[in-house]
Amino acid sequence: MKLLIPFRQRQSVNACQVGYPTIGKRFEWLMSLATIWLLVGLYLDGWAHNNIPDLIETFFTPWHAVLYSGFGATALVLAGTYLHNVLNGYPWRRGLPRPLMWSLLGIIIFGLAGNVDLLWHELFGFEEDVEALLSPSHLTLAIGGVMITSGLLRTYWQQHSMRVYGRFLTFLPTYISFFTVVSIITFFGQFANLFTHPQLFTSAAPVGDPFYWDVTLISSVLLPTGIWMGFILMLLRRWTVPFGTLTVTFFGNAVLMLLLNWDQSRPSFLILLAPLVIGLLGDTFLKTSQHSSTSIILLRVFSFLLPFVLFTT
Repeated sequence: MKLLIPFRQRQSVNACQVGYPTIGKRFEWLMSLATIWLLVGLYLDGWAHNNIPDLIETFFTPWHAVLYSGFGATALVLAGTYLHNVLNGYPWRRGLPRPLMWSLLGIIIFGLAGNVDLLWHELFGFEEDVEALLSPSHLTLAIGGVMITSGLLRTYWQQHSMRVYGRFLTFLPTYISFFTVVSIITFFGQFANLFTHPQLFTSAAPVGDPFYWDVTLISSVLLPTGIWMGFILMLLRRWTVPFGTLTVTFFGNAVLMLLLNWDQSRPSFLILLAPLVIGLLGDTFLKTSQHSSTSIILLRVFSFLLPFVLFTT
C-alpha cells in the first residue's frame, strides 16, 4: 500500500517524528571501535613526533593516515546514522540524540582543522616539542576530537542518572568514551606528566638555580592528578562503576603516556607498577565501601590518598 501513496504525501507522513531518535547497541559498538581507532592514531602520531621527528618531512605520514582514517570512521558512523534518521522523518536539527549533535559539530570542526593543519605545515613546516603540541591547528583538532569522542559519555550521562553498573562489559561503550576524552586531554598535557618524563625524577638536579626544575617536577604531578581525579570524581558522582574502572584508567593512561616518549622513558618502565597497584586498590575500595553510611567521608579520604600514594610510590 505504501507504493500507492504519492511521493509528496509520503514525505509529509515521514516528517512527523517528534523528539530525538535513540541509539542502539550496534551504533554504540561501531562508535566505540571508531573512537579507539582515532585515539590510537593520535598516540601513534604523538609517538612519531617525540621519537623520530627527523623522519617527519611531510603531512602524509603513516601515523597521520591512522589518525585521519580513524576520524573518517567516526564521521561515517555519525553522519551515516544522522542521514538515516533524517530520511526516516526526523528534522535535520534532531537527526541524532542531542548530545551526539554536538559530536556531529565536532566532526565539522575536526575536518576543517585538519585542512588548516595541512596548510599550516605547508607554510611553516613541522614544529618540534611543545610547539608541535600546542599549535593553533592542533589545539583545534583537540577540541573537535573531544567533542566527537565524548558523545556516548554525554548521551548516557543524560539518559542514565545514578545507574549501577555491575559488569564492566555493560559499561564498556560509556567507559571507552570516558577513557578517550581523558587520554586526549593528558596527551595535550604531556609536557607536564610524570609518566611521559619519568627520567626527570631519577636524574640529578641541574647546577645553579633549581627553580624551573622544581616547577617541572611539581607540575608533572599536579596536572595529571587534577585531570585523573577530576574525571574520576565526575564519573562517581553519576554512576556506581564496575570493578576495573580505576585500574584501566590509571594503568591504561599511564601506559599510553609512557609510550609517547619511549626512547627516554624506557629505562623507567617499572614505574607502571604503581598505577596498576593503585588502580586495583582503588577499585577494591569502591567495591567494599559503596554501601557504607560514611561513604562521603571515605570518598574524600580516598580522593586525597589515591593520587598521593600513587605519586609517592
